[in-house]
Amino acid sequence: MIWSDEAAVLVLRHCAAALPRGRKVLVVAMVMPIGNDPSPAKNYDLLVLLANEGGRIRIEDEIGALCAAAGLRMTRVLPTTSPNSIIEAVLTWSRRAAGARCRRTRASVSSGRPHVPAATRRADITGRQTCRPDRTRLIDRADEVARIRRLLVTSRLVTITAVGGSGQTRLAVAIGEEELHHRPDGV
Repeated sequence: MIWSDEAAVLVLRHCAAALPRGRKVLVVAMVMPIGNDPSPAKNYDLLVLLANEGGRIRIEDEIGALCAAAGLRMTRVLPTTSPNSIIEAVLTWSRRAAGARCRRTRASVSSGRPHVPAATRRADITGRQTCRPDRTRLIDRADEVARIRRLLVTSRLVTITAVGGSGQTRLAVAIGEEELHHRPDGV
């Protein structure tokens, strides 16, 4: 949940729309502790502020407010042995209402009135939502791009993991931009 408020609510709304009745949304994220005690979340928050426009590590009440804006009720936050916590939320409205809100959000995006700030997203010539604009170019990543594109032929979801700061997001954005031409429903 290191995105801007608007982007975080949009993701949570999509989760709510897809959530089967009686199930829970689980979000693994850092939660900013209250007080002046040292915490990895405080250090990471500085990096998020530098790298992600509008993003930040939030306190528990702020996460609850984002969940509420998306039609979810945060039920608990479970600490883990890592710096991340598991945030549990349940639906506060029907799936049909959640789906309608997501459709309205998608419609506002495709109509040129993006729900997410224009600085972080742009619409391509067909009106579909695309990834952030490139700020840098990929250097020496052709093998990784080819491997991930091969995996996308057989899998709907591919997770890119590596040590933080090694360019997973940049790689995913570049592949997403390429895949837009082959996937009419977007990526």
